[in-house]
Amino acid sequence: MDMTGSSPCKFLNEHTQSMPNVFKDLSSSITTCMVPKQVQDVEHEEPGSANSPLPTMGGGLGKNSYVRNSNGQADFMERMFPTVLKPVDEMKILEKDTDVVRVVDFGCSSGPNTIRNVETILRRMKRNLSDGECPEFQAFFQDLHETDFNTLFRFFKTVSANSGDNGSDDLKYFAVGAPGSCYGRIFPKSSVHFAMSTFALHWLSRIPPVIYDQNDEAYFGAHNELVFASKATIAAYAEQANIDLRNFLDARATEMVPGGVMTLVFGVRKTYYPYSIGPTDMTGEKVWDEMISEGIVDAKLKESFKSYMYFRYLKDVEEVLDSFSSMFKTEQRHVSPFFTYPPGLTAREQGARFVSLQRGINSTVFEAHFGKEATNIFWERYEEELVRGFSDGTITDDEENYYLILVVVATRR
Repeated sequence: MDMTGSSPCKFLNEHTQSMPNVFKDLSSSITTCMVPKQVQDVEHEEPGSANSPLPTMGGGLGKNSYVRNSNGQADFMERMFPTVLKPVDEMKILEKDTDVVRVVDFGCSSGPNTIRNVETILRRMKRNLSDGECPEFQAFFQDLHETDFNTLFRFFKTVSANSGDNGSDDLKYFAVGAPGSCYGRIFPKSSVHFAMSTFALHWLSRIPPVIYDQNDEAYFGAHNELVFASKATIAAYAEQANIDLRNFLDARATEMVPGGVMTLVFGVRKTYYPYSIGPTDMTGEKVWDEMISEGIVDAKLKESFKSYMYFRYLKDVEEVLDSFSSMFKTEQRHVSPFFTYPPGLTAREQGARFVSLQRGINSTVFEAHFGKEATNIFWERYEEELVRGFSDGTITDDEENYYLILVVVATRR
């Protein structure tokens, strides 16, 4: 299957002729974002509320959308799919009398990446089936209720309401949106044959409440970025991340059929403390503080904003995975760098790509918390700060500063 940037998948090429130009120009942007989110369902909050709003990704087709800012994830999965597909080739359950094969993408977000990933798996399954009558395929696209499923569904071709078919001419499957939190049960027992989650599990189900408690040693204070956090704050995040990962694996263990395959792709870090995951950890905090000093943003408003994103300490993840060894057999486990942009860009181009990356992730939550005007000012200043850093060398994007992504492929025992 062709998964290059110039031709995301045959399905998209064949069935976007009547859609807006954004669908035809997905390969024109090489900006990236670290994507989606998985958090508990809570009520929406007004700008300036005491707690941070849900980290939903930018919907629609605009410049801040996930659609326009997720080529990096697509490129990463293209490199990783050979690792993922080998266990699919060895799935014994496809040799049994199975009427319906179900594939689920947990934390799918919106846009073509999830369709490409799911169809890659389905095509491989179909190729491996012996001649004769094929089972029917069902694909579930799962994410939070707030996800822009409408944009996702627009990428499917228009078909007869009676046919239920999706996909290209040589691949038919039933597509279903499944809203909810992946940190709990979504599907019936022993019903899922292939489960994947890409770039979603580094979003926690909730922010640890203890970091808001001024009387607790884990109190995070006026900072937003975890690079400034104390060991107690990191411990609180680590505890919540541990709970979430265990809940995720518990749910999947119940939902998956014996012999089913699970693929997980999410951010990690190799150093426990101090917390650091990339080259621009401190830049955003500096810009917000400048805006506070100028009276553009209230200090208490900034203080109340905390992040749901947490890249787990690799050893913590390994301990959790090992504790589930009676349920899952690990086939592959390795860490790979996430390349934010291609080499050889100018400082201005690097800054623009990083801003685009962050816009896709944070614009919705920033506007909900700080308001649209303050958010727009932040992005303008953030880009200029990044350009200065890349120009004078105070910000570097080298092997020591890449985002690190863990890839796990496991089989349900």
